[in-house]
Amino acid sequence: MDHLDSIAQQRKYDNRITCALRAGYPGPFQAEGVAFATWMDNCNALAYQFLEEIQNGTRDMPENPQQLIDALPEMVWPT
Repeated sequence: MDHLDSIAQQRKYDNRITCALRAGYPGPFQAEGVAFATWMDNCNALAYQFLEEIQNGTRDMPENPQQLIDALPEMVWPT
């Protein structure tokens, strides 16, 4: 969660929730909210995929949280 919050804070949002919330409302921050919420959902889906692979023995357990973070896609903010 800290990683998601820190990415949202790059654009001066309080946290992942306040950033993703913007996706649901028309206005100057909606594109950022949509991009962030989509990225966050992709990260969560990938993390569940990694968990399944670890449980099945087809992926090694990351040695530390940073290894998992490094395997996630990069957030691309709209311009």
